[in-house]
Amino acid sequence: MENQEQLRDKVVEWLRTNIKKRGNLLKPTNPEARGDFYSAYARNYPEILDLAFGPVIDTAAENKRKLLEMKDRPKQNSKDPEEKRMASYLNNYTRKKGSSYDSEFHKLIRKAKPQWFIDTAAESKKRLLELKDRPSSTSKDPETRRLGQALGRYTNNSQEVYDPEFDKLIRKVKPEWFVDTATENKGKLLKLRRKPSKHSKDLEEMKLGRALCDYISKTRSSYDPEFDKLIRRVKPEWFIDAAAENKKTLLQLKDKPSRRASNPDERNLANRLRGYIEKRTRGSYDPAFDKLIRKTKPHWFK
Repeated sequence: MENQEQLRDKVVEWLRTNIKKRGNLLKPTNPEARGDFYSAYARNYPEILDLAFGPVIDTAAENKRKLLEMKDRPKQNSKDPEEKRMASYLNNYTRKKGSSYDSEFHKLIRKAKPQWFIDTAAESKKRLLELKDRPSSTSKDPETRRLGQALGRYTNNSQEVYDPEFDKLIRKVKPEWFVDTATENKGKLLKLRRKPSKHSKDLEEMKLGRALCDYISKTRSSYDPEFDKLIRRVKPEWFIDAAAENKKTLLQLKDKPSRRASNPDERNLANRLRGYIEKRTRGSYDPAFDKLIRKTKPHWFK
């Protein structure tokens, strides 16, 4: 009969071979089976799990220790992935509305690294008041983009960091910065030849694409029914029923398009198909098309 030490060694070996990771250790369902017996045994002796997989590391504690040892505050826009990761953790642990907020660590890191928490908002507001031109939130220059985004947050009363005093001051000092940007955007949109994409890598095109969506979507607060009517009359080619075209193409296909295809057009059709036939897909599910495609392409759904 094997002793406890021999049994422990067998369980450790079984865990390493069959389970491989601590998180894969499922709740035993059949105590008679060898695997389930070993699982149940291991659960009752945490030291066996440590022998098999190593001790559990408190990653949050480890991250906080690293942050306290760092000399310079990690930057979220760093090209170094590790620094970028640590900057995200710092933000999570010190942002009061974050799910990972740690009041004790917040107090400790501010005491240990006071230079990390100089009032960057005050510094940014000072910089903004000194600038000649309004910084663009979509600029390719990171500092200009940062200031542009900060300006938007400080002057938008729906933002958590909205500053009514600064909002009043900057509008008084820089009135030219607050001309009707919506009117300007609409003018640009009417002059464009091609419909701008809100997913474009070009920041200016992306901005106009998003603006267009805001002005013509009835559910958006910026919806403009007059502009919606005008842009559809002036640019009818921008508003061809893409869904109808996609469904027509799908019905003509022989083989079911794959979401893993190397061809982006095929991937796009596969994603659209999923949207049209899955009930949980918000907004795009089409019960009539779902019924039709399953009737005409039964081999796609085997």
